[in-house]
Amino acid sequence: MIIRDIYQKLKDNLKNDYILLLIGARQTGKTYLLKQLQKELKKDQVTVNFFTFEDPLFLSEINNHPENIFHFITKGKKLILLLDEIQYLNNPSNFLKYIYDSYQKTIKIIANTKYA
Repeated sequence: MIIRDIYQKLKDNLKNDYILLLIGARQTGKTYLLKQLQKELKKDQVTVNFFTFEDPLFLSEINNHPENIFHFITKGKKLILLLDEIQYLNNPSNFLKYIYDSYQKTIKIIANTKYA
């Protein structure tokens, strides 16, 4: 694996309450970074959940209500959600704001999108 500066920045920012958003063109490695982070966190026995919004059933559930994400997550003391392709949500900024405002102390979100 080629270690990128951005990967270390992701790891360095896991402890803060901010949403981390990876924005970039298609095929630039955003999903790869999330998957690598997932592998590393699981090795450290951190509760991490990876979801892709390319899955139509998952997308439909979350579009119905942001709280539906809790039907899919593995529970833990502090949850890390890795969200792939959030641009497919009807209103991705509303989803992120809702989850952040409601759960910022217990959920860390790292998401990617191909455009802002």
